[in-house]
Amino acid sequence: MEEDNQQISSLNVRSIRLYIAGHTIAALSLSLLFATINWDILDKTDSMRALGLVGLVQVLPIMGLVFPAGWVVDRYRKKSVLLLSCVGLIFSTLLLCFLSRNGSPLKLIYLALFLFGVARAFFAPAKTAFFLSILPEKNKPKLLSLNSSLGQLSGAIGASLSGVGIYLLGYWVGKHHLLDIYPLYILAGVGYFIFFMCVASIIPPKPLNKEAVKRNVGLRFKDFFSGVSYLREHNIILGALLLDLLAVLFGGATALLSVYAYKILGAGPIGYGLLRSATPIGAMCMALWHMKHPPMTHPGKRLIASVIGFGIVTICFGYSRWLWLSVLLMVILGALDNISVVIRSLLLSFYTKEAMRGRVLAISNLFVNMSNELGELESGELAHHIGAVGSVVLGGMLSIVCTVGVAFGFPALFRLPKIETDKNTGR
Repeated sequence: MEEDNQQISSLNVRSIRLYIAGHTIAALSLSLLFATINWDILDKTDSMRALGLVGLVQVLPIMGLVFPAGWVVDRYRKKSVLLLSCVGLIFSTLLLCFLSRNGSPLKLIYLALFLFGVARAFFAPAKTAFFLSILPEKNKPKLLSLNSSLGQLSGAIGASLSGVGIYLLGYWVGKHHLLDIYPLYILAGVGYFIFFMCVASIIPPKPLNKEAVKRNVGLRFKDFFSGVSYLREHNIILGALLLDLLAVLFGGATALLSVYAYKILGAGPIGYGLLRSATPIGAMCMALWHMKHPPMTHPGKRLIASVIGFGIVTICFGYSRWLWLSVLLMVILGALDNISVVIRSLLLSFYTKEAMRGRVLAISNLFVNMSNELGELESGELAHHIGAVGSVVLGGMLSIVCTVGVAFGFPALFRLPKIETDKNTGR
């Protein structure tokens, strides 16, 4: 009861309430935008390779800016970096709206997605570092799980909004093409603006470690790559990041959901919305469980088991020909993926010094986006050559093989008995 009261009192802190509310809306915007752009491009091109390029053009700027972005987050005020990157997200989202509305060439749409990726390169590490800086230490695991669960719920709503919106807008205008779905882009941009206003209203707490702040103010360009050195010294974090990168890279079934809904299951935009929303629903359910039972014990074994299960369920999804079975499998995928997300966030939170968070989180953001976005490219290319089913099934098999390899390559992660909450000595 005392712990529950502490959690409730933490939620009453204005800054935490504002951030979690804004982040929930921003997660809805991201899910809505991704679901809409994937369907939009598939309708315009009828090409699985074009879908794969959606991930590539976003991950390229993240790869190129990984070290500058982390350095900037550590060197300057996290709130300022977060707000500026949010402006970039709003601009690129509205640019996508304009291009979709006017039927612009595909190259310009990819250019707008590239700009979106530039903003995300700074946005992702800045938002996580800023959130960790306002969290109380005692309730950090539960609040991280709460933020994750609400983000996953809004992701489900965003994906569903996309499917329903595409269907209704297409019905109202009496057309079969998607040039009239631009209101969905506007809605995503409004969501990012709300997040901007929430963060702008937060007064960050004073840093507890003034010496760390002084060191960060004096950061030089030579410190760009210190995040890599830090990860080498902390191979538990590196193992978790590599596991996510290699396994999810080959298990990217979500990249082909529009193909499955449209061509294999024959479910149309409503079925597409159900498939897109199923994964975050499963993740939300698991995140709610983690709020009461944070995975603090045997995190490495749980992480490896969840990713192996992820690969197995991906294979089953590849062979499914029934919509509701496919939806159920996507729910399970979301739940298993959330285990990886929560454990990774806890490891990053408790095993990373505050003075290093920006640079380490930027590398983590690169790993996550490489696994997701390059996974879309890999799935699209494989589907182009061997078909969507072969791409998903082979990807699931490869993710299992990679997981076993990481388990043997990083025995410290596999043997980790529990997450020590006193490892973060940088505060």
